[in-house]
Amino acid sequence: MTAPLDFVTVTYKKELNILRAQAISFSRKVDPGAVGKIYVILNDTSLSDNDLNPIVALYGQHAANVVVIRSDSVAPNLASWTHGWWAQQILKLRISQMVTSEYYVVIDSKNHFTKYVDTSTFISDDERIKTWEISYLGNSESHFRGSFKYFGIDPEKYISKLPPSITPITLRTQTARDLIDYIERRANTTFEIEFLREREVTEFLAYYAFIIHSGKTLDDEYVYVKPQVATIFVDKLKDESTFKSIMHQARESSRIMFGVHWAAAPVLQDEHKAKIIEFWKESGLFVSDEEALLWLDIT
Repeated sequence: MTAPLDFVTVTYKKELNILRAQAISFSRKVDPGAVGKIYVILNDTSLSDNDLNPIVALYGQHAANVVVIRSDSVAPNLASWTHGWWAQQILKLRISQMVTSEYYVVIDSKNHFTKYVDTSTFISDDERIKTWEISYLGNSESHFRGSFKYFGIDPEKYISKLPPSITPITLRTQTARDLIDYIERRANTTFEIEFLREREVTEFLAYYAFIIHSGKTLDDEYVYVKPQVATIFVDKLKDESTFKSIMHQARESSRIMFGVHWAAAPVLQDEHKAKIIEFWKESGLFVSDEEALLWLDIT
């Protein structure tokens, strides 16, 4: 049986309300034996640890496992002005030097569990990581090519089938540490400086390329399952059929997580909200319309 996993979320002020749904989902959907630590990294200098106290309480039985930590404690070499998407990527890898579990699961603030999960959701019996495959043709393609080019790997062999770069993503802790060490030795500078300089390299694609660069195959590390998440981004609201499709996906048995991006929440129409609330109540995440609307109506 796999030992408990650490979970990692990087958040900032605009996402705190979204993070509440994630905390509630931990309390209602995550097996206590699956959780080691839950690291909540504050990627925002305007936030204090105390700002998270009301949210930490929402983790319920997992609240004692929550570690709220500031970004400069995770990545001291990260420039004080760096708080955006690039900083998030650095933090998701740097935290590997603090977590104590063999694997850790990275989830964004927008993600929340809608089905019951335990360690077997993420790790197979033979200790490989569970993931799924996507194509990067026309989909984050420049970052895919840039990441594989950095490690000298022919991208054409992998561009059509590779694990995703959207969360939840499970990382092997030692591999993430080795990736950081490799980049620092190669660049003769800090991981942060090199990563911010190589703007076509992204964290998860670099992780996959590094596995291959290290002489392993992706099949050594991964077992492939059906997609585990459905997320509403703004483009999913462009027409009724697209929105219906994502809600249908959310109900598939493999989709353990759901998400509403912070930019999509303010533009949800009443009919969208009604369908999302219906799904949440079906999944047991929220028990009433009022509870769900408290989250959806605050942006």
